[in-house]
Amino acid sequence: MLFILSGCGDTPPEPLPAPEPPPLVAPEPPAPAPIVWETRYAASWIVVAYLGSVNAPAGVTRTRDEARTRAEDVRARAVAGDDFAALASSSSDAPDARRGGALGTWLTGAYDPSVEEAVARAEVGGIGVVADTPWGFAVVKRLPVVQAHAQQIVVAWQGAEPRQVLRSHDEAKARADSALGRLAAGEDFAALARELSDDVSAADGGDVGVVGPGQLVPAVDAALFGLKDGETSGLVEAPYGYVIVRRVSP
Repeated sequence: MLFILSGCGDTPPEPLPAPEPPPLVAPEPPAPAPIVWETRYAASWIVVAYLGSVNAPAGVTRTRDEARTRAEDVRARAVAGDDFAALASSSSDAPDARRGGALGTWLTGAYDPSVEEAVARAEVGGIGVVADTPWGFAVVKRLPVVQAHAQQIVVAWQGAEPRQVLRSHDEAKARADSALGRLAAGEDFAALARELSDDVSAADGGDVGVVGPGQLVPAVDAALFGLKDGETSGLVEAPYGYVIVRRVSP
């Protein structure tokens, strides 16, 4: 007898479950590019201090974490295009906040390594990463190195800080005007500085060395960087006296 079998036989095996995907692992961040150190740097900074940081102003009570958060917020605003000097004036706890955070120009090695590295890793004109410094968390803006070698003659009057002299404001102006006249007549700037200047630089012929923008008081800074090499300013009135500044030829 012939039997027709239908649907008989072994049941096919269930398909194997798909293998579990490997766990996602975040890639290691790339190592920071090595710094190509320059001889000099120029920068401005904004410091957000916290309770216990070096030279924290009286009244600062924020924690270290709060300071870091605030610094990151300030950096984001700077990157977004907010004026850096204005941010420094309103947000920085450093004494130079009133100068827009200007650090001026310095020789490499003159600042704390945490600051210098943040500046060196930024592009000129760019904003660096938030740096953990002894004074707090710092946001830096790298600036082009602009320098001028300066000499000055300072004629103070009574009450001009911090020098102690007895001459009046009018007497100081007359003395400074006389110095200008003698310079115009061809007298040597260094010799006149030694004779007439009330500044500590007088002993060196008024030489204050190589400076960058922001290192001198604003009126003198503007006068100096408005000169060409070898030129001398007119009278500049500063908080500490009348100033005649000369941009020394290299």
